Amino acid sequence: MKTWTLTRKVLFVSAILAGFAGIYPVSYSLCPDWKVTVVDASGAPVPGMTVRRSCNDYSSASSGLEDDAITDEGGKAAFARRRVRSPVFLRWEGNVVSVVSQGVHASFGRHSYVFAFGRGLEGSPVVDGYVEDWTGWPEHMESRIVAKPVQPISPIKQTGDR
Repeated sequence: MKTWTLTRKVLFVSAILAGFAGIYPVSYSLCPDWKVTVVDASGAPVPGMTVRRSCNDYSSASSGLEDDAITDEGGKAAFARRRVRSPVFLRWEGNVVSVVSQGVHASFGRHSYVFAFGRGLEGSPVVDGYVEDWTGWPEHMESRIVAKPVQPISPIKQTGDR
């Protein structure tokens, strides 16, 4: 009968502990606290706008979350941070499934964004020429959305129309 060396015992116990750690659900932020101010092109606050926050963790098998808030008289809306619990192994598995099913188009990790619409206006927060989004940090966001008039969609011209 073979005896276990100290190295083998340490490796065995480490593997068991890693297995338990991988199935234990870990709490993390799916969406940050997010304060949003909606203004019009002149900088005046726009009350009564719907602000939607969309959150997803592409590394887990859970579906995304959307929640809405209505701007107050000062054009402000706020969202509380959302936390979820997920085992580490499940998040690793989500990454593998994303690569296998989507290839080079796969997405990973947390992703969240806000946008506003209503009253014939719409907009998203823009920072340095890009639509602002959240990818896991910081825990608190503050955004300013300049709402602009919705551009009407022109009807599609059918073949043969004159």
